[in-house]
Amino acid sequence: SFLGSVENRCTLYSNANGTITVEDCEFNNIYAPVNLNHKVAGEQIVIVEGTSFTNCGTAEYDYAAPVRVLSSVEGATSDVTIDGCAFTNTVANSIGQDADILLDYAISTTVVNVSGTSAKVIVEKEKNVNSQEVVVTQEQNATFTNGVMEVAMIDDVKYTSLAAAFEAAQENDVIVLISNVTEEFVISNTANITLDMEDYTLTGAILPSIANVTIKNGTIN
Repeated sequence: SFLGSVENRCTLYSNANGTITVEDCEFNNIYAPVNLNHKVAGEQIVIVEGTSFTNCGTAEYDYAAPVRVLSSVEGATSDVTIDGCAFTNTVANSIGQDADILLDYAISTTVVNVSGTSAKVIVEKEKNVNSQEVVVTQEQNATFTNGVMEVAMIDDVKYTSLAAAFEAAQENDVIVLISNVTEEFVISNTANITLDMEDYTLTGAILPSIANVTIKNGTIN
């Protein structure tokens, strides 16, 4: 267990290449327990598993969050996995962000995978300016690439919008939802396509114009 104090703002801070694994730990009252600011061209891999964050964050700093990810130079790629973690009573930072996971504006490629974890994810499009706020449930497997959440896949290829998946689909392809999604679009693809919603929810509308689409296993609001 790691217990915070005024002097202990970050428990884990890294700006370098390499692999870091945090497994079965407890962070309590820490400003920024896992604070990643990748500043070197190359690859940084971080795995956080089975770890709890309680009363973490502070209203004193704008970067404060239990998990914060930023790649701040060209060529500094970050691959972060957060699996089976718990966030409780996260404290909002100095600009009011109460993110469990804060994805700062990325200059290079940042991929964050969240699974088995209930968390609020806030993405910045530029410093201190939010572009997206997503609540990930424990049942979801959510992937954010450069701050954009992937919502569907065809085979092993993932897409950041359902519309993009339909546009890319070929004859008899199956599009699989991997997250709840809010979209409204017209399908112009003429292929026979199946949308397997995997018990997720689509809020909005799919408007088939000349498409042949089968939709199954989900909820449309």
